Amino acid sequence: MREQQRNLQPLLRKEAAATLGASLYKPGAPAASPNSIRLNLTQQVVEAANQIRVLEVRTSAISQAETRLSQEVKQLPIIARQYTDLQRELTVATESFTRFLGVRETLQIEAAQKILPWQLILPPKQPEAPIPPNNERNLLLGGVAGLLLGMGAALLIEKLDHVFHSPDELKESTQLPLLGVIPFQKQLNSIKPVATIANHPAQNRQPHNSNRRQSHWYQASPFLEAFRSLHTNIRLLSSDTPIHSIVISSATPSEGKSTTSVHLAQAAAAMGQRVLLVDADLRRPQVHNVLGLENSQGLSNVIATDLNPKKAIQRLPMWDHLYVLTAGQVPPDPTRLLCSKKMKHLMEQFSAEFDLVIYDTPPVLGLADAKLLATHTDGIVVVVGLDKTDRSVLNQALDGLKISCTSVLGVVANGVKGHTTSSYAYYERYYTSDVDMEKGKNFFKQNW
Repeated sequence: MREQQRNLQPLLRKEAAATLGASLYKPGAPAASPNSIRLNLTQQVVEAANQIRVLEVRTSAISQAETRLSQEVKQLPIIARQYTDLQRELTVATESFTRFLGVRETLQIEAAQKILPWQLILPPKQPEAPIPPNNERNLLLGGVAGLLLGMGAALLIEKLDHVFHSPDELKESTQLPLLGVIPFQKQLNSIKPVATIANHPAQNRQPHNSNRRQSHWYQASPFLEAFRSLHTNIRLLSSDTPIHSIVISSATPSEGKSTTSVHLAQAAAAMGQRVLLVDADLRRPQVHNVLGLENSQGLSNVIATDLNPKKAIQRLPMWDHLYVLTAGQVPPDPTRLLCSKKMKHLMEQFSAEFDLVIYDTPPVLGLADAKLLATHTDGIVVVVGLDKTDRSVLNQALDGLKISCTSVLGVVANGVKGHTTSSYAYYERYYTSDVDMEKGKNFFKQNW
């Protein structure tokens, strides 16, 4: 029996360890007493019973929740239908509300249109005395307002107006000598010479020697006298060294530089100088058109070929001292010809043979032709067309001439409207009579 007991004890311990836990029967641990074993078993039974009751409570709660969810799931289609109905009713109510708002605004507008837009604050009273207007105050305010408006308009016009309108304005702006004032001439299609050739009628002519010049008479006018004054002013610029060659140019095209060159040359020739007019505008020559000359050969041909200048220079049949060298054929590179050594040699030759050489050149702004020629002459005369030339453009052209160290002799105001020389009019009115003029013609016809 004891041997069987010893054999069964390991099995009991093993079963106890599996049932009660490994903590009671650890390998190598001393054997537990039966009381401790029963105590542990009781505790475990109590704990197991508590866990069973907790699990039963949880199971009951889960069953109730499952029942409630099942009922709610069954109610879901009914709730969905109710939601759809409520959504439809909300849409209808929103549309009705919007329509009612529109109707209310329309009614408010109609009501506002029907209501009179005024309110009686004080009852009207008949004035006891008339209220006259304050004429003095109105006149004073009107005068001040008119003065201010006039000053503002004048300042605005002056600020927006960029052209010269008078010779004094031109002289003040450029700070250069005003050499001449050329009055506006309407008919300049066929330009007449400064000293117009007027032949006497055939019955009044007398026989004369074929070697003597035919009598021609100067027909004066403010326009022609202006060029004689211009020529005189140019001659008086330098008292020590006479001026033998000048360049006539302008800041921009169409300011009358070619017309001024032609008339100035004719005025100098009429005053006894041997004058050579050179058309140095090899881009758009105009001198031959003004004088009605041929332009088959001219300055460009003399420079580019071995043409003798004397063969290219033309002499006007009605003038004794006026010679013209036209521009000739338009070259592909005018600047190259004008800056050549041959052109410089020609200019020296012209200055030696003639009393006055006038070069008509292209505009100064944007082109170097006038500057190239002006450096080999006594100076340049700038023609300014009134009511045409912009102030900034002229100042830019003059600045360019200053940079190139070109001597600017002065400016000429061209196209002055309403200008008449007072001294000339006084002379014509009081010192010249038809009888005296006729006597003078007869005297010079017989003796000159």
